[in-house]
Amino acid sequence: LLNGLDQIRKEYTDHNDSVLNKLVSIIGNLVERELSKKIHGTNFDERAKSCQLAGGSVVCCPFLEDVASHTKRMHQVIKTLLRPDHLIDTFSRIFALLDTKIPALFIAAANQQPVFQKQDTNSPKNHSQKGQPCFSFPSSDEGKRQFLLEVEKLIQTLNGLDSVRPWDFTATKVLE
Repeated sequence: LLNGLDQIRKEYTDHNDSVLNKLVSIIGNLVERELSKKIHGTNFDERAKSCQLAGGSVVCCPFLEDVASHTKRMHQVIKTLLRPDHLIDTFSRIFALLDTKIPALFIAAANQQPVFQKQDTNSPKNHSQKGQPCFSFPSSDEGKRQFLLEVEKLIQTLNGLDSVRPWDFTATKVLE
């Protein structure tokens, strides 16, 4: 009987771990496959200029804003369904994933080749390069500062979720 109970406990623990991993993979896949497309065209040098004109409040770029909003939305849904220890465990896993995934996605976007686009639809040979990669890291000091401020704003938002353990994010250090 004890062996049977141990087997049931092991299966329960494995199933529970599988469910928690699935929640993490949902966020990971969403960020990588859908939200990362919003990195393209983001110009932190220009964002820094517009923020200076707007009074300097930090507003995240669409990619970082969507990462925050989708993570907050998932938190709202599952915090009522999971035990507190499982919620903490799940969000520690999510934060660890985002901490590595976000810098990696920015780096990958910056390393992508420029997009080619037809200029004249009548001549298939007439292709021109847009001239810029889909994303470039900021070159000005203000742009670099804006970039790091926006990543830090995301981190503060995520660490501000209730009933989860704040994560010691390294994304800002990696991106510096």
